[in-house]
Amino acid sequence: MNKEIIDNALSYYGVNDDWYRNQCYACMKTIKTDNGLMQKFEELLDVLYVDKTQKINQLWSIESTEELFHQPVHPFVTSVALLYGFQLHQKNMFEHHFDEVQQSIHKIRMKEVLTKDIVQRKLKSIRISQMIWGTYFINVRLVEVGRLQYEYVDMHTIRIHIPSDEKLEVLKVIDSITSSKNVIKQYFKVEEPQYVCDSWLLSPEIHQLVSKDSNIYQFYELFDVSKGYDCIRDIFDFVYRTKECDYRELAEETSLQRAIKEYLLDGNCIYLGCGILK
Repeated sequence: MNKEIIDNALSYYGVNDDWYRNQCYACMKTIKTDNGLMQKFEELLDVLYVDKTQKINQLWSIESTEELFHQPVHPFVTSVALLYGFQLHQKNMFEHHFDEVQQSIHKIRMKEVLTKDIVQRKLKSIRISQMIWGTYFINVRLVEVGRLQYEYVDMHTIRIHIPSDEKLEVLKVIDSITSSKNVIKQYFKVEEPQYVCDSWLLSPEIHQLVSKDSNIYQFYELFDVSKGYDCIRDIFDFVYRTKECDYRELAEETSLQRAIKEYLLDGNCIYLGCGILK
């Protein structure tokens, strides 16, 4: 890793902020001057981009970079780890014959991954969860078609992801799923896959809280749903844009926020929905 790689990666993803660039430089310097930290960083890169045993899944439960490296580390280490993979990203998209549309989408999404936590959430760096999510693009596990994203799981299964940057209109969802079949066949060589989706949007509890004409209710009805684990952290993240706090402090700006807050204050739990597309 050197300044040229950082510059090229930031340019490729359209991140043109000098402050951001200098933070990456400073992080890179601290890594290169500490042999122990460098070894741990290289081990992380192996998990993110080389390892095929799904060690990466163990990272989801880690909350901080200090916990990840077992020592204090520059907060931009998560960004630098992603920038290190930009050439692999280019290579993977070329080998999968991604067209200009998918390449453009991937670069836009990577810019969001690299900046959203810092710009919108006002965090000191991007979260470990966002670093992991960025590798889904770099390792070309995802394509995006209309409203939804589709992750290759295996030759029989595709997992649906729902970007949070626009309304979940069911007609757009159906159109995306219909259009996705040819794209998935083209890039992943998967025909007639089973579509699955694990999401708080498929929560059986939330399904009971929202009106039948709501987008969330209609989205749920597209799936056969079973109950998963307690997803309160997802609720805090996606519905309230905050970390865990006293339920009494939760926002009440939308009808969904008000309904969920009341439900939680009554002592109830909310569980993830695990859906199989009907």
